Amino acid sequence: MPVWSPVSLPYIAERFIAFSIPDHGRLLVVSYEGVHEVVYDPAVSVRPDTSLPEGAGVFHGKSISYHGTTIPTLGHHGGEAILVNKLGEVLDLKAARSATSGDLGAVEIWGPDGELVQSLPFEDYSGDWQQVTFSTDYRHIVIGTPYTITLYRRE
Repeated sequence: MPVWSPVSLPYIAERFIAFSIPDHGRLLVVSYEGVHEVVYDPAVSVRPDTSLPEGAGVFHGKSISYHGTTIPTLGHHGGEAILVNKLGEVLDLKAARSATSGDLGAVEIWGPDGELVQSLPFEDYSGDWQQVTFSTDYRHIVIGTPYTITLYRRE
């Protein structure tokens, strides 16, 4: 039985620049269209703010200051991901061989004893940047690329 299950997300935007470290049931996504607040706990919803294209004035490359909170981001400008959780599990991102080949990328989750716990697939249509992180509570994993945001929940 899988430890991590995918969370179905609605349409967010066409192309992403960055996403925040998931925290308190929400994820911020910066796109060329604006800032999108993705709430995933308890229910999934997306609230777009198109008054901030490319995160104008709030996105600072490796962080976003939005609604009074500054949160680290990952994406085109890099960032500091949470790659090891409190159980000692480690995330290892394996990019697809080619974005145009139809191959999927995968994030491998390795246990503290070096055993492969699970492999989580993700799509990447650009071959540009890919990032992965645990949420701050370690209950979610988010994988981001310029065209896809994939969210997994620990079962």
